[in-house]
Amino acid sequence: MLTLLSGGTGGRKLFEGLMSILPQKEISVICNTADDIEIYGLHISPDVDSILYAAAGIFDEERGWGIKDDTFNFHNMITRIVPTYSWFNLGDKDLAIHVIRTDLLRNGMKLSQVTNFLANKFNVDCNIIPMTDDKVTTFIFDGINKKHFQEFWVLFRGDMPIKQVIFEGIEKAQPCEKAIDAILSSKLIIIGPSNPITSIGPILSLNKIKIAIQDSKAKKVALSPIKGNNPYSGPAAKLMQSLGLEVSPLQVAKLYQDIIDYFVIDENDDDSGIKQLGIDVIKTNIDMQNMNDKKRLAKIILDKFYSF
Repeated sequence: MLTLLSGGTGGRKLFEGLMSILPQKEISVICNTADDIEIYGLHISPDVDSILYAAAGIFDEERGWGIKDDTFNFHNMITRIVPTYSWFNLGDKDLAIHVIRTDLLRNGMKLSQVTNFLANKFNVDCNIIPMTDDKVTTFIFDGINKKHFQEFWVLFRGDMPIKQVIFEGIEKAQPCEKAIDAILSSKLIIIGPSNPITSIGPILSLNKIKIAIQDSKAKKVALSPIKGNNPYSGPAAKLMQSLGLEVSPLQVAKLYQDIIDYFVIDENDDDSGIKQLGIDVIKTNIDMQNMNDKKRLAKIILDKFYSF
């Protein structure tokens, strides 16, 4: 079995590549839940759903979110009446998932249990694990007000100053037991090429997660979400710069250096600084523009680190 830490676009793309080679039952995915938000009274888990929809074969590749061939009648009508959340688009099929999730949560189920329930309904065999059943929320603080990460990125398009990134609730939150079990029982642990600050950061900030990774006898590899000085997607560059961090594969390696043995970077990027950290480097084409790219990159990792 292998375990992937994922949140955001890059992790989902690598997951799709891994699924094209391995049986789903061999893959566990620990998903960021600090991006979760309540809209219209509904609990929405964007990163969990991206993995769920990808595993079920219904992810909308064109939009980069939601369910393919969805309609938007609910969104069009409700925002016509009350345009408060017109910035957060929900498809009708997507909405059904959020309604069911919210109802089950209000009736006493944990998020991990609800996620397992939904996975079973979609005949998904991989182990999709929310990082925690507790509430953790990423806020962006501009020096005066704090905004939910979804507002920062979707509503404001990242166009606001960043003084601090806050993972509210992280100190008391406990990782799901399944997450710890997956880490400790895996032969390979992969940190996906997702935003290191707001996608992977909350997972690694959870009490016991880092310790479990360090204690695991698995091979531990991370993939760079940055090529040169440019992230593949999302606000990673602005977030890193706001925290005084260089936007580079080397800086990402520094963030992970106490928990990884190997780091995968683009074939054209310099690896000397990363090697000085005591991390072995694999250089290859890390683009994942299509399914062939995803499968190629996944195969490179599996051939080197995972016998199956």
